[in-house]
Parts: sequence; structure tokens; C-alpha cells
Amino acid sequence: MPEININHLDKQQVELLAEMCILIDENDNKVGADTKKNCHLNENIEKGLLHRAFSVFLFNTENKLLLQQRSDAKITFPDCFTNTCCSHPLNNPSELEENEAIGVRRAAQRRLKAELGIPLEEVSPEEIYYITRFHYKAQSDSIWGENEIDCIVEMGMVTSNVLHVGTENGTPVPLFRSSPVDVFLIHFDRFLIVFEDP
Repeated sequence: MPEININHLDKQQVELLAEMCILIDENDNKVGADTKKNCHLNENIEKGLLHRAFSVFLFNTENKLLLQQRSDAKITFPDCFTNTCCSHPLNNPSELEENEAIGVRRAAQRRLKAELGIPLEEVSPEEIYYITRFHYKAQSDSIWGENEIDCIVEMGMVTSNVLHVGTENGTPVPLFRSSPVDVFLIHFDRFLIVFEDP
């Protein structure tokens, strides 16, 4: 395995590597906790380390999906296009709560604020809907990757002013360098066509 040197990485991203993710079994039952760093090392993924994650799909009132291009400062999958927001619930009482996936929905609310600048009061966990979950495993490079049970959550019928809080010309202003480098809305029907035939 290559030596892991994180000195060249974005300072904020390195700080986030210390966050504690929720370790789970293949049925999404909690079995422990570990750092984001350890959860995303291919060496540990090959040993079966599995964590809980979520993906947010946020729609406006015109049924357009907000997509983002990840920053080149991201440790996993830099510069890639992705759904509205992807991250992990943390190993704390608020985000561990499993009843109606409220912990995951609270984590989604937190990350929508951090990544897109959407104020917490504009999007409550009750407006975020749990859809399903699936096992996602992929290598980003020779060192980093993903092995997670990914909970899919949706926000529908969000008004345009919520999507444009803190924006310039309709584009959210990044809060820091590791925020998305680009965001755009795409009609969901068009998204499905592109997804089927990129």
C-alpha cells in the first residue's frame, strides 16, 4: 500500500478526516465508530470496514434537480459531478437516532448548510424525506475510496429563493475552497436521460 501523506491536502479537508463516522454491518446496524480517514482508506475498505452515509437529491418547484461539481480540494472523487450533497451522519446522539431516519435527515440538513450555504431554518429535517438505502463501494484512487450504506434522501418542491440564498446570479457562493466549484439545476427528466446515456 502506498504511504499515506496528507500534508499536501486541503487544511479543512484534513480537519474533517477526524470526524467520527458510524460503523455498521451490511444491514445498517451500528457496530462502532471510526474516523472519516480510517473509513475511507482502501486498506481498511478491503478488510470490510463499512460506514453509514447519505445522498441528498434536492428539487425546486419546477422539478429541477440541483447538481454539484465537487471541488478539486476534496479527498475522494475531486472534480466529479454528483447529486446535491453527499456526506455522513456523525457518531453523536442527534445523528445516531434511527427512528424514521431522523439522524440521517439531521445530518443532511447540517451538510446542506456547510456545502451550499442553505440556512438551517430554511430546511428542516421534517422536509427531508428518506427514500431508500443501498450499498455503494468504489475506489477514488490508490489510497482513498468508499464503502458505505448510502441512505437516499429527497427534498421536493423547494422554492427558488431557498436555493439562491447567499448567491450571485443564482449560483451559491462557496463558503470555502472545498465547497462545490459549480452547481446547476437540471430538469429531472433530462437528468434521467443523461444518466442512462452519459
